[in-house]
Amino acid sequence: MKKGIFVTGTDTGIGKTVAACCILGALRLKGVDCGVMKPVQCGGDDSRRLMRAAGVNDPMELINPFYSKYPYAPLTAFKKEKIRFNKNKIIAALRRLSQRHQFMVVEGAGGLLAPITENYFISDLVLDLGLALVITASSGLGTINHTLLSVEYARARKIKIAGIIFNNLSKDKSISEKTNPKIIQKICGLAVLGVIPYLSDAARENKFCGVKIDIDKILNG
Repeated sequence: MKKGIFVTGTDTGIGKTVAACCILGALRLKGVDCGVMKPVQCGGDDSRRLMRAAGVNDPMELINPFYSKYPYAPLTAFKKEKIRFNKNKIIAALRRLSQRHQFMVVEGAGGLLAPITENYFISDLVLDLGLALVITASSGLGTINHTLLSVEYARARKIKIAGIIFNNLSKDKSISEKTNPKIIQKICGLAVLGVIPYLSDAARENKFCGVKIDIDKILNG
């Protein structure tokens, strides 16, 4: 069994937390003890949503070592609050959480090129943590370009990709949303790990366990 995955997205607001929670729901149904991390968080309550999905009560300083109340890119948010970033704090936190749990689900901030400092990006953090990547993408119009760019960049950085999860952000399923996942899979050759149906805010947390995710591919692929 792999020790963990890193969930990224093709953009901000694409549904990384929803995808991570769906993965956690599927893992728990399989009997896997999961830990969670949101190493860098700027605004919002993603860390707590991950904790609820995993059913854990680990210390927040391990789950979310770097937090800013400002909903900006980490580089901007941390400068505004004068937060000094240190990747070693995240690496140490992951090591401690990995000793407590069978499998770790780590969620990034923004996409792979979201800057944490002027010369350190989310992609650098993925490499330093040594985790395989799950890319979260919209299934709608424009996603082919965004997703393939993320895939090509990850491959250029020698980041292992476990697969892609598509998230339906709209109630109305267009031709693009019906066909894009298969087109992307054919072009890049990566596994589609799951397709998340449109979920209203009220329904999300009750339905995470009902979304079909290829957990065996995540654990062993």
